[in-house]
Amino acid sequence: MNDVTRIAIVCNPRKEAAGGLAERIRERFEGEGARVGLFDSSEEAVVPESRAGGEWHLAFSLGGDGTVLRTARAFAPGGTALFPVNLGKVGFLAWVPPAQWEACYDAWRAAGGAAASRMMLEARVLRDGARAEGAYCLNEAAVVGTGPGRILDLRARVQDAVLSKCRADGLIVAGPAGSTAWALSAGGPVLDPALEALAVVPICPFGKRGAPILLPAGLEVTVEQTGDKQQAASLVVDGQLSFPLRPGDKVSVRRAPFPCRIVTQSRGDFYKALEEKL
Repeated sequence: MNDVTRIAIVCNPRKEAAGGLAERIRERFEGEGARVGLFDSSEEAVVPESRAGGEWHLAFSLGGDGTVLRTARAFAPGGTALFPVNLGKVGFLAWVPPAQWEACYDAWRAAGGAAASRMMLEARVLRDGARAEGAYCLNEAAVVGTGPGRILDLRARVQDAVLSKCRADGLIVAGPAGSTAWALSAGGPVLDPALEALAVVPICPFGKRGAPILLPAGLEVTVEQTGDKQQAASLVVDGQLSFPLRPGDKVSVRRAPFPCRIVTQSRGDFYKALEEKL
């Protein structure tokens, strides 16, 4: 990465330490002559606001993994690299210790300032054959029932083939970053972050039709309800955005046309985190 002169700071206001840390980061970079923008991660308005500011060279995410997800949806489409500072509890995505952010940043810059590419997903609600709504995401897209205790009859297709038919609380399509989140809780496999693949994971399946399936990243998965009586359901993206589905809707999930560029820990540190946190 060349000169870093446009810095975005996405701050989770529910984290007590976030405000003071954001001020210290802003003082550092404004003192070096950079332009700094502050954004509130609690509002999805961060997405249009971030794009309105033009090109950003680096986006600091101050919060937990959920803040990283919001920051990725906002800044990954423009190619901005993410610097994830961990003020949360889990820390698979947000890994930089807050007390060491400056040392980590300086070491990263001294090493060349390279950012890893992580696969993003594009989730779309298809209504009468056309896109009705949807979003990009880093972790996963899921079709879930919205009524209490309702089981969905679901069918997942890849191209013209039926991939899975199951009765379940829902169905997750996750990328590698999402394999340590909701998909893992539902019994899916952990994927190395550098892989590009899709994990299709039923949520609490009824009966024997519920094995997780791994697919090449270039395929598109289409999920729909089957049967005459369809239950109330929604498309849930990154566990943060929800889109109600109508009878007959289909949900399409595929690799996004761009990656998330993010400053990452080493592969050894990732697997150490797996051992410690799971």
